[in-house]
Amino acid sequence: MEDEVIFISEKSQVKFITSVQELTDNISRMLENGITEIGIDLESNSLYRYKHEICLLQISIGNEIWLIDTLITKCPPAIKKLLEDPSITKIFQDMQYDLALLHYNHGCYPKNVFDISLGDRLVRKSNNNRKLAKIANDYLHFEIDASTKSQKSNWGNRPLSEEQIQYASDDVRYLIDIYKAISPELENDYRYDCMIEYMKNYNVKDYRRKYNINSMWKIKYIEELNQDQLFRLQNLLITRNNLAKRSNRPIFWFCNDRVLRDLAKSDLDSEDQIRKFFVKEKSLNRFVQRGIKDIVKAYLNKRPVDVHLDEPEFGVSLRTWVPIEDNHNINYHPNPTIILVIKEWQNQIINILGILPEFLRERGEIAYYASIPIDEWKQNIKFPGIPKYMHLMLIEDLIQFLETQQSKITLEVFFNTYKQSNSNSTL
Repeated sequence: MEDEVIFISEKSQVKFITSVQELTDNISRMLENGITEIGIDLESNSLYRYKHEICLLQISIGNEIWLIDTLITKCPPAIKKLLEDPSITKIFQDMQYDLALLHYNHGCYPKNVFDISLGDRLVRKSNNNRKLAKIANDYLHFEIDASTKSQKSNWGNRPLSEEQIQYASDDVRYLIDIYKAISPELENDYRYDCMIEYMKNYNVKDYRRKYNINSMWKIKYIEELNQDQLFRLQNLLITRNNLAKRSNRPIFWFCNDRVLRDLAKSDLDSEDQIRKFFVKEKSLNRFVQRGIKDIVKAYLNKRPVDVHLDEPEFGVSLRTWVPIEDNHNINYHPNPTIILVIKEWQNQIINILGILPEFLRERGEIAYYASIPIDEWKQNIKFPGIPKYMHLMLIEDLIQFLETQQSKITLEVFFNTYKQSNSNSTL
């Protein structure tokens, strides 16, 4: 079967691929032509179903764009081999969700990835992600359609609309060009080493198919809850997940984390009071109403709620599935004071060095570090976006920060360490 050419833009021919043989042939031809950089994106049904499924995989090789119908092809050996080939740079826009879903759907670990969102934030020294349209406008100096209507459509439906095809194509059309524009901006910069280290470590994280309730420590202001309220919140989060799975609907269709956090903090003792709470929060939708009995039971329960999860599930929130280390205790109890100290230290380091927060670890990991003895930090703390030659320096600085509340790290010290490392690597 010949590849179906949907349209030809000023830059790229767009093909819709619906068979494994088509896909394998196209990949073979690409490799024969010596392609070393590809842009990648995917579309899922995450806004409509509990269990996420990749519905479309888009790949740009420069002069061609492939729209791969993964509802038909799944992830055959040829595409998995391509994504895991370290000699080919895979360029993503905001890679976290895409990498996690590729693993959970197909057991695929893409290697040698570059996230243009991270690169853009480093260039701008900002913690805020920008939309692809804005990034393209700044680096390539032209505008693309910024509409999110197609993004929020149901990608599990077939046939795809012309608007969906255009949106999916534009999502990868400019990734290679943006990558080539961003990379020179970060040359000879220690922050580029940090970003490469982060993306390398992100590739090798061991994502386990295990429900880790400690991920609730990613919820904002959770450190304000006492132990009884934390236990209550744990039960509420698990119950929401169970209700979502039972109805095969996304978790966010029920209520968000903030509502459950505030409910856990409230002192209520009846179904009527809990109903009134949801009404006040404008969250008493039909899904909450259907599950109100379970929610009330979870709120008032003095025992842990059972988790109804079967591998390989992947709920709508990345908080449902999180990377956990081998030495993590599922029921650790963080010290709230230490959490605040670590956060303050991170803020100072981020401001001094101009790096991104995720290079030093997410909130869930901070809670783990705040639960173990300080004399174990050197063996257990792992900064995913800090090169090895800078790692110990930062851990020692964090330890002394607990006493002085002041970091001794300076930009000059960090940059000199970077230059010395580069000099040693060229010897």
